[in-house]
Amino acid sequence: MDAGRRIGGWVDVLARWVLGAQAVLLLGVAVVYGLYATYDERETRFLWGAAVVCLLFAVGAGAVAWGFATQRRFALGSAFGIQLMMAAAAVWLWGGWPVWGVLLLASAAVVAWAVSRRVSALPPRYGDATGTGADAGDADADSGTGEPGTHR
Repeated sequence: MDAGRRIGGWVDVLARWVLGAQAVLLLGVAVVYGLYATYDERETRFLWGAAVVCLLFAVGAGAVAWGFATQRRFALGSAFGIQLMMAAAAVWLWGGWPVWGVLLLASAAVVAWAVSRRVSALPPRYGDATGTGADAGDADADSGTGEPGTHR
């Protein structure tokens, strides 16, 4: 086994754990917002809204973590998008809690690296614009004659 595969496998396993931890962290943030909303004396709807948004984000992040762990293709773009949001949160945290900001930014970088490795390893799709798809070189795939088997 070459070193690239060993590092890629290690990064992939770490990314699975990080995605799961991020989903749990978001669930915890939703619970804290819910507790603040419950016991806040001003009864503002902002805290309830923040709790609901964080809860929905946690459910989505959990679905992406499951999809990434089971190697579903839908999870790749979503995992990368979540990491962009986590990186933005890390920059925001950097001012008040630099350790948490650095940890969140590093975890986002690890997951983004793992996603990029998976995307680069995907096979080309049918009809790929690069000419490497299943119909590459087949100039008369649709001859328009109406004969069976001439139109895909």
